[in-house]
Amino acid sequence: RGQDCMIKTECTTSFSFFLPFRVLICTLLFALVVAFSPHTANAQVDTSKVEFLINEVKKVLFNDQHQAIELCDDILGEAKDGYHNHYLAQAHRFKGIAYDILGDYAKSMYEYDRAENYAVLSSDTVQMANCWVSKGIIHHRLENYQLALDYYLRGLVVHERYNNELGIVGTSNNIGVVY
Repeated sequence: RGQDCMIKTECTTSFSFFLPFRVLICTLLFALVVAFSPHTANAQVDTSKVEFLINEVKKVLFNDQHQAIELCDDILGEAKDGYHNHYLAQAHRFKGIAYDILGDYAKSMYEYDRAENYAVLSSDTVQMANCWVSKGIIHHRLENYQLALDYYLRGLVVHERYNNELGIVGTSNNIGVVY
């Protein structure tokens, strides 16, 4: 019994002796990880440049899809994975729209899927709804009416929840066209 107490005391003593050093080492390691993590580098992305590029895409999207795709690629180069997901979602969705206009529905759907994934990562529910409506449009063009309707209805629920009048009107129109 005496040895048990002695062992416990030694363990407690040695642990408490090294505890400040362990805390210090963990703190230093954390500081190094934060300092050299990609998040720190990406946090310094020039968001004004990205927003400028997004506005440029909006200007040319329906007139010059190839230029819009190039601008979206520039946005994707500026806004790195994992840290500017809302910009990445917008860029991929715009690329999807450009490919849709060009008639390349497979590429369009691929871009919409990517946009939806980034919208989920950024918790941008309205952007998710926009992606669903865009996917519905592709399925409508491919005469997959039930699938188009399913996507439209998913988008409509979100647009109604956030009182997004433009989204409600556009999506309701799309639903009417399916019927």
